[in-house]
Amino acid sequence: MHADKAVLHGVNTEWVQGRSADDGKIAFLKDGLDVRAGSGAEGIVHADKAVLHGVNTEWVQGRSADDGKITFPKDGLDVRTGSGAWGTVHADKADLNGINTEWVQGRSADDGWITFPVEGLKVHRKDNSHLTHLDVGYATHDIVKTRVVRGLNDGEGWISFRKEGLNIRRGQGTERGTLFAAKTELKE
Repeated sequence: MHADKAVLHGVNTEWVQGRSADDGKIAFLKDGLDVRAGSGAEGIVHADKAVLHGVNTEWVQGRSADDGKITFPKDGLDVRTGSGAWGTVHADKADLNGINTEWVQGRSADDGWITFPVEGLKVHRKDNSHLTHLDVGYATHDIVKTRVVRGLNDGEGWISFRKEGLNIRRGQGTERGTLFAAKTELKE
């Protein structure tokens, strides 16, 4: 039968194929359908949009071979670049119950970063020459280990710690500063 158009209420068939033997083929299985290329290999479904209740797949990738790829291992998901290196997740906000990571950095390569050693955390600056500042409104600690404590502004005094005790200095220099206290008790 040859026709330009057919209006049917239904078609019962095992499979449908394009007009050429090289065209794709759709087979109707008990659990759904099977899309094959003309060669018999798994085929591709082209669509502008798909509305699904779920997707079971090993991976998802952008349209180009260079695009990122998401795979789904048993413990979650992996985000990779097109070359297979670890990829980047871009999001405005993430709501997580926990994060396990080696380090955290600001958005720019010039920003500082935080690492998480066994002792707690370390705040680093770009040149990694030494630890940088941590701005905290209030903190409670059992022990603080540091070489120097400075005021909030550059011109304010500072305290350094020596084996024999501590040094109080004025401004940014080495001139001895003054200790102000309501009451002092000195022991020999």
